[in-house]
Amino acid sequence: MKQITKRMTRTVAAVAAVFAVAAPMTVQPAAQMITTVASAASLTSADLVNDIKNNPSTYFTVSPTKNSDGGYTITGFAKPAAYQNVKLTTLTVPSQIDGKRITRIQGGNSGKYPAPGISDNDVTSIVLSEGIRGLNTNAIGNCGSLKTITLPTSLTTLSYGCVKNCAVLERFYASGNLLNISANFIDLCPKMKDAWSERAAYLMIRDGMDIMTVCGRKIVTDAGRTQKPVMSYELLGALQSSYDQLDMKGAELTDTYYRIYARYLNSQVIGVTDSMSFNEKVKRIYSYVVNRASYDTADVMGDKHYWAGSVFFDTKTVCHGYSMALGYLFREAGIDCYVVDETDYVTSGSGLHTFNVLYYNGLYFIVDGTCGIKGSLMNPTELKRFHNTEAISNWKISNTFVQYPISAATIKQNLRYALGDVNCDGQVNSKDGAAVKEYIAALSASAKRSVAARYGLTTARFETLGDANCDGKLDTYYDTQAIYNLSSAYGFKY
Repeated sequence: MKQITKRMTRTVAAVAAVFAVAAPMTVQPAAQMITTVASAASLTSADLVNDIKNNPSTYFTVSPTKNSDGGYTITGFAKPAAYQNVKLTTLTVPSQIDGKRITRIQGGNSGKYPAPGISDNDVTSIVLSEGIRGLNTNAIGNCGSLKTITLPTSLTTLSYGCVKNCAVLERFYASGNLLNISANFIDLCPKMKDAWSERAAYLMIRDGMDIMTVCGRKIVTDAGRTQKPVMSYELLGALQSSYDQLDMKGAELTDTYYRIYARYLNSQVIGVTDSMSFNEKVKRIYSYVVNRASYDTADVMGDKHYWAGSVFFDTKTVCHGYSMALGYLFREAGIDCYVVDETDYVTSGSGLHTFNVLYYNGLYFIVDGTCGIKGSLMNPTELKRFHNTEAISNWKISNTFVQYPISAATIKQNLRYALGDVNCDGQVNSKDGAAVKEYIAALSASAKRSVAARYGLTTARFETLGDANCDGKLDTYYDTQAIYNLSSAYGFKY
């Protein structure tokens, strides 16, 4: 009996022991599942970034064979299940994955909707690591939140359609080493506007030019400003195409394009140098502009005519086009230039007119490109009309091309000088010629100061006004002859 009781006791203890062990085992999987779910829910963007960095092969698909430059190509990107609900804002694309050197990114190229190489709707910024050399077709696409792409200095190629369908993409941070850029490397990215303009920007970078904005957005580059920029035929073609493809709704190429192009024109085409006098620079620039484009009387209100491109890249313009082109060229030559829009052109009755006012050494000059097509420079007849008959309220001043903004009232108050009128009596005539001869004949500096002071001028201002032929110096024959020509051509008083 005792033995039976012992066996029963052992059996009960064994059964109890089984249940004691089994009970926790049946609950543990559920507990583990709850812990896993809680862990996934606590994953952060920082965790995702670190995991991509440490385990890139989990996220990026890499081609099994080498590409033409000896590296490998990324052909896909996807987050694993644990991170599907974790937002990634900045994606850094590595240049090494499992020992493979990554040099290119490329998406699919078959089917109606081929998958991009990199696509993520949450990413706002993509950074390509040093070592990546090219974005092939469909490399980046369908990134609905993507705003910026940072390209490494190693990247040299942007292929046709390499960036597609990124609705809010607005900035490229680029290096100066891009060598091969397809004309249409951007597609369906409306904020980047047309790909021709972007290509022109990259060509500028490649040519070593300092460019800061493209289509109104920032581009940061390590390329430095060159003293004598080289403008390649490829870049000229891109700029021309950018202008040709404007939508005729007043769209304007970016300010930076024109600044760089004006710098190129001054240096390589017009021949402006730092050693030239104010008069020499003005004459060269003015002559180039008025001979470059004619006034389009048949299409006065044409949208393209209102931009500098109508002079730089076309052959027909209107007063506003002349003024904008002159503004860019004068600014890059170091001359303060104001663009004046006049809303009541009283004398002619045409209603609107635009012209320039230059400032130099305390002197203000009207320079009118529209009058220039008739062969005049700093035309005193324009000075007469604007100074005496127009209300200041009719003037709208653009300070785009100056270091120090100024009001219409200040300009108008100081518009009392004209080229050739060295005695400042409001006329250009033989008296001015005589004053120039007297000044030249004065041998000492003090004697010259005395002549200039008689007319309320410094010697610098006298020489600026007296250099009527704009050759950078005063001489008895050429300047007095130029003064005579001005007087006989216009016979003006103001």
